[in-house]
Amino acid sequence: MMLGDLRDSETQGGVTNRSKEPARGWVSVLRELIEAERPRWFYWFPVFVGSGTLIYFILPSEPEAVVVQAALVAEVALRVFGDRGCSLA
Repeated sequence: MMLGDLRDSETQGGVTNRSKEPARGWVSVLRELIEAERPRWFYWFPVFVGSGTLIYFILPSEPEAVVVQAALVAEVALRVFGDRGCSLA
């Protein structure tokens, strides 16, 4: 599913059409967009690794352990609540 498909399903003739489809949170829309990119994930891997490396070396000092732990906790929380369909919005 591409972004254009999502736009077409939500609007029809410039009028928002929400009666045919249940309300979806931004998390589910983002998940669908990411899932649509699955065949190209391999090509994005070097981009993310390079971006992380660049950010790491731009930092004025090494990150505190608390920051790393907070990022890991946030990742786990998003995975747990995202799989249950909970919406953060």
